[in-house]
Amino acid sequence: MRKKLLSTIIILVLIFVAWAFLRFVIGGPEDTWICDNGQWVKHGNPKALMPDSSCGEQLNQNQDISNEIVVSQPQANAIISGTIQVMGQARGQWFFEAVFPVQLINENEELISQTQAHAQEDWTTENFVPFEAQIEVPAGFSGNATLILRRDNPSGLPEYDRELRIPVKIIKADSSRQTEANLILLNIPFLAQAPFGQWEDPIYQNACEEASLLMAILWVRGEEAISKDMATNELKKFADFEIERYNNFYDHSAADTAQLMKDYFNYYNVEVKNDIFIEDIKRELQKGNAVIVPIDGRSLKNPFYTQPGPPEHMLLIKGYDSGTGEFITNDAGTRHGENYRYNEDILWESIRDYPTGYKEPITETRKPMIIVWK
Repeated sequence: MRKKLLSTIIILVLIFVAWAFLRFVIGGPEDTWICDNGQWVKHGNPKALMPDSSCGEQLNQNQDISNEIVVSQPQANAIISGTIQVMGQARGQWFFEAVFPVQLINENEELISQTQAHAQEDWTTENFVPFEAQIEVPAGFSGNATLILRRDNPSGLPEYDRELRIPVKIIKADSSRQTEANLILLNIPFLAQAPFGQWEDPIYQNACEEASLLMAILWVRGEEAISKDMATNELKKFADFEIERYNNFYDHSAADTAQLMKDYFNYYNVEVKNDIFIEDIKRELQKGNAVIVPIDGRSLKNPFYTQPGPPEHMLLIKGYDSGTGEFITNDAGTRHGENYRYNEDILWESIRDYPTGYKEPITETRKPMIIVWK
């Protein structure tokens, strides 16, 4: 009798376990809404109302789409002002007629701006295709925002929806540019690379690239000045970062200096142009952009340099005076470098890239410039 009762209990337990497995594991969670073929379907008796969002979109947002689209610019949490340059690559399926939509929304999910990303190659493929887009930010907007890249879905079926969201921080466009009939001058604060004259310290002795970038980011952020103590601390932190990341705080080529702006400040409104002409510098200044150039400091013959001057140096160009034919710079290589003027021909002849490292030999002469914009 006991054996029969025990057998009955075991059978009932097994039936209950099987039912629970089918109900809660295979059958899904109890009392909820389940997305079935793009439609919300009741499962049990859910207390909550049916979700307002498309269940196809919700599922797709949780999917890993890194094998479908990759964005190289901007990076997450980048600081941006004005036009946002968007670059990357996506599978051909993301495009329709060679484009897909790009939107910018604020923290309340409200649309700020929108545009289209354009394929740069044939999009009728399953392979990755490079794309570019430019999306304008309204002049009065600042704060946290989200860039949304959406797969173009002409079918309208939610199961084909895809989107990639990139958080960014928007700052207001610059209003500090001064222009007169013959003068262009950006209001960029100045700091010397050795704020207290500590030239014997290798960190500050080699900080021309870092000082130029620090001046540029202060301008981007709308800061009008920096104390010597703060500049000293910031340049030291800069060097510590470089030692940890690159194992080098000495010289940086133009390309590596621009990359340093991205890596350290997480700021991506920066670009390197090679083999430039003198008019290219003037054109960028006319647009309201800052320009940083690598130079052979010996050819400038600046009387405030330790003579004969640094063979590898970098300075920031903040303006141009067409009346005198002079570029106006913030030259971090001397404490007298604020608004320091150089004859345009002399400065032009001095521009020369140099390799990253410690006094590496210069084997070719190239004229690049680094452009920083808000």
